[in-house]
Amino acid sequence: MGSSESKYDNSNEEDDDSKTHQDIFIKDQAKYGEFDQLFSKYDIDNSHTLSDTEFRTALIHFAHVRPEFKEEIAELLNEVEISNVIKKEDFREMMLVVTGKSDTDENIIDVFRILDQNMDGSVGTEEISHVFGKIGLNLNVTQSNKLIDEADKDRDTKIDFEEFIKVMIAK
Repeated sequence: MGSSESKYDNSNEEDDDSKTHQDIFIKDQAKYGEFDQLFSKYDIDNSHTLSDTEFRTALIHFAHVRPEFKEEIAELLNEVEISNVIKKEDFREMMLVVTGKSDTDENIIDVFRILDQNMDGSVGTEEISHVFGKIGLNLNVTQSNKLIDEADKDRDTKIDFEEFIKVMIAK
């Protein structure tokens, strides 16, 4: 890359393709992250499917932690009979209907994009310090590291989108 070229220059087709794939991944994580965590937690036999019992247990758990959807979950439990198993994709779609996911997902994506200054799919201490500095909150390295440590489950000293989603869901 020449000194006059910007890494944000959209004239490079390869960069456009990689951003598109990254955007799709980020959108999927925002849209399905909570449901994927629930699915994985109750896929007890690691079959990548939910049996009727696993499905019902997952829904009861979801209604407990997200009481605002208790009525919708109760309706779903009464309406759905599982004759075989539920795949993750089908579970995701059912949960989207139950929760009516929409604008919140886009807001989470937008926040991550703002933090991910170098567009590498993760947020490091320099990016945290830079963005917080722009809004008048000057953080030192220790403070930035503390923010990263709270979300960094794989201990790579960065927050990837999946880790970011988990923090946002917990809030």
